[in-house]
Amino acid sequence: MDAMTLVQKYGKPDIFLTMTCNPNWPKIKEHLIDKEEAQNRPDLLARVFHAKLEQLKDELLKKCIFGEVSAYTYVIEYQKRGLPHTHFLLILKSKFKMYTPEEYDKIVCAEIPNKEKNEHLYNLVIKHMLHGPCGSLDPTSVCMRKNGTCKNNFPKNFCEETIQTLNAYPEYRRRDDGVQIKIKSALLDNRWVVQYNPYLLAKFDCHLNVEICSTIKAVKYIYKYIYKGHDRTNFCVVNNKSDSEIDEIKQYVSARWVSPSKAAWRIFRFCGIGKTFLYKALLADVRSKDYLALATATSGIAASILPGGKTAHPRFKIPIDIFDGATCRVSKQTSLAAMIKEAKLVIWDEAPMSKKAAIEALDDLLRDLMNSEEIFGGKVFMSRHISSVLDIQKGAEKWTVLAQVVHRGHNQLTREVPPRRIMRFLLTDTEGTKVSVVTYEQHIKIFSKFLQPYQRYYVSNAIVVPVDPTYKVGSYECSWILNYKTLIENYAEPVPPMLPCIFELTNFSDLHKYADSDNLCNIRGFVIHAFPVKQVDPDCTSRDIIIVNEEKKLMLMTLWNEFEHDEGSKIAYMISTAPLIIALRVKVTTFNTLSFTTRYSSGILINSPLPDDLSFKQWFTLNKEEIRNLLDAKTYSDANCLLPPPNEEDIKAISTFQALFLVQKTAWVQGTVKLAYGFTKYWITACVNCHKIVNADIDWIIHCPSCKQQSEVELRSTAEKEYCH
Repeated sequence: MDAMTLVQKYGKPDIFLTMTCNPNWPKIKEHLIDKEEAQNRPDLLARVFHAKLEQLKDELLKKCIFGEVSAYTYVIEYQKRGLPHTHFLLILKSKFKMYTPEEYDKIVCAEIPNKEKNEHLYNLVIKHMLHGPCGSLDPTSVCMRKNGTCKNNFPKNFCEETIQTLNAYPEYRRRDDGVQIKIKSALLDNRWVVQYNPYLLAKFDCHLNVEICSTIKAVKYIYKYIYKGHDRTNFCVVNNKSDSEIDEIKQYVSARWVSPSKAAWRIFRFCGIGKTFLYKALLADVRSKDYLALATATSGIAASILPGGKTAHPRFKIPIDIFDGATCRVSKQTSLAAMIKEAKLVIWDEAPMSKKAAIEALDDLLRDLMNSEEIFGGKVFMSRHISSVLDIQKGAEKWTVLAQVVHRGHNQLTREVPPRRIMRFLLTDTEGTKVSVVTYEQHIKIFSKFLQPYQRYYVSNAIVVPVDPTYKVGSYECSWILNYKTLIENYAEPVPPMLPCIFELTNFSDLHKYADSDNLCNIRGFVIHAFPVKQVDPDCTSRDIIIVNEEKKLMLMTLWNEFEHDEGSKIAYMISTAPLIIALRVKVTTFNTLSFTTRYSSGILINSPLPDDLSFKQWFTLNKEEIRNLLDAKTYSDANCLLPPPNEEDIKAISTFQALFLVQKTAWVQGTVKLAYGFTKYWITACVNCHKIVNADIDWIIHCPSCKQQSEVELRSTAEKEYCH
């Protein structure tokens, strides 16, 4: 969805680029020991590919070898044999876009180079950019379909000049120049060349496919291809007994396939804050003083990046088949026991990935060896414990929560004297418990870069204080303040999960209970129309939008100032797709009979990844025509639609008004209307939109000085009314 938003703002992608890791890169080969294969060093593959990826981004985004880029997106995928590769989609700025075959030829080549003129490029094309042989040359090739054709449509046709096609990739120049290369006893010519850019191929020495994709109309197909999701596999676990009963249904497991390189990439967390560096620094400091420090990790890859690292199970003799009450198999008289006793520091990286019983077994071992009842025998023991939000209470210190960003607010001024800059966030843990988070002044710039909507992070050591009742969400009684002591670390994952939290939403049919009161509400709906921006005064702007919910009720919402600048502009840009929003802490007013308005404390989520959004969007698709008719009928300003006849229990007696108004400002009453006082003037002319008095005759079309909109003039009564039983 975010990728398609780029298309709506910047246009279709122009270039589709794929780069695959080359296991024979010199940086990989020079770090392999004798007879070692690159596939057995996923840590090395991940590190070198990451470095090459950063170089490629510099070429594309800083040096702008294809032209200046207005927007881009990329993903990193992993083949089951372990080699990582990346897909890029680049959207160029308008003056750098390509429209003719001659411009395509400056970027993309699909021919074998002249060996005499450029032998280096010639060798690279043969090594990396020839497809096949397949088809009639090799019917058993992995790219062959059951109907006997290549799924990549090789061999291509000879073509004297590049041809621009309609809704497809261009047909690139592939001349029949007689050049042939022998591969696996087959002769391949230009028809078998995978499209490439000569400069990038020569620089990166790997399979690097470059395509012009601006001619393709099915933009969603391209984005769907690069966001196709994780590799998956089906498997079952069986014992070796030949007479055991096999139940394929019970044994069936659908699981995500994580290759060694992918596991290494996630463990290294190239975008983290340097936890590994901290561990290395501590180990170096302790060892430089001639003390013993033990470095362990749950996985072998994590252990391999720590100096002297070893996995925890062999280091402490923890049983592989661990169970509650199990013990480490270390005798007090062994050299291993002596080494553990001597250690001043023990680091166990990624300990939360291990079973609780394994950590408890190590705790028992250290207490026994050190003859101490202190936790871990009094050893300095470092690891990371992941808490839930509910575990973190007022004054808590030295904690870490895996949190997902639900909403990121505006950079605002507080209403205190003197005012301070503040930014608010809404986070949730993996259990769905929400927490209000704030940061102030100079810390805003730092944390606003880290905390991006819907991404997950490790959050550590924020200040925990009682929550402001206005911003309390759910049952959690605290809020967090992010400052210089707070650590934020990316949780490396290709795609974050759905938000696990839920919101307490108000039905549109109950909104009259909130009208003009201090009680704010949360609502959800599709935005089906956005009005133009209104300049209320030199320092104040607003924008009205129309929202529809599951009750098929249309409501007006006014977005003020920051909400108009930020969320309002995004919504207006996306209006053709009817974005789904959740509006938090909005006020219900009696303007336009009933409508919403944003407040200083409000928040708006646009197309948030919630589990039930798919069914709601399906409902909207099925009812789109009816909703369009309701919009055309302007039911959002029709009192009969906004305020349908009440139920009998909703009708209140006038005698109960004083007590009732403590909790709500509007109510249904039944009675007789009579004039209480006489007036020399019972009627006024007013704006049909805002109902403010105007100096004009009825049915005139005016530009209202109050609401700044063009509107008709209507007649309204000024008579005071008395309600009688």
